[in-house]
Amino acid sequence: MNKNNKEEKKKKKKARAVLVVFLNKLKKKCGTFAKAEEWDKFIKDNLVPILSEFDSAIPVEWKERINNASKLKDKTKEAIDASCKLLQKNIKELIKYLPKGGIFANPLVKIILGVAVGGGIVVTVLNVIAVSVVIKNNGCRTIYPSVYSYIKIPGLVLPDAPIVDGGTGTAKVPPVKFTVTASENRINLQAFKLNFSFNLESVAIKLVFDGQALEGTRELDLGSQKTHNLDVNCL
Repeated sequence: MNKNNKEEKKKKKKARAVLVVFLNKLKKKCGTFAKAEEWDKFIKDNLVPILSEFDSAIPVEWKERINNASKLKDKTKEAIDASCKLLQKNIKELIKYLPKGGIFANPLVKIILGVAVGGGIVVTVLNVIAVSVVIKNNGCRTIYPSVYSYIKIPGLVLPDAPIVDGGTGTAKVPPVKFTVTASENRINLQAFKLNFSFNLESVAIKLVFDGQALEGTRELDLGSQKTHNLDVNCL
């Protein structure tokens, strides 16, 4: 097998892994779309980037089948549900068609892909399913997010520039659920079996996530929407 064929097969394996993640997300969403606009946005945000990124790895006839399945016959909920089921069927068949094996057959990699996406394994997956957290500095000293990046979390990309008072920075994070416990100037985060804490510089620093203060214990579902807001307020 020459080098070009090896690269082509490798890309097809990546495409297969990404489509597995997309299929799982599609299954969860099917039946929840109330309007045609919601369906169209889901396809634009989640499927179109995959087809574009792996254009050379997915045969033309399969792309046509996938695109046709995603198109609505009309704007009724019945048509949306029918397209969702048909798209599931075609994605499943495409996954069977594409080669598997190698690193993407590793159970650990499948877990990473399913919950957070291995940043160094398939960057495309991160681009497709990662959510954004817009961090705003309200009256605090300059925030240096990269200082805390020694903790390697798959799919986590912190802002690459300091966030000055009044400024903002955007982090890309995996769409997982965190249990957050805040007491005085200490924050504890739990997700799956990971558990880590960090201290704020002062009790006068208040964190507000999507309009709600991080106080006591609460669950944050990062996968509930594509963009979140974290306000860092200094009193």
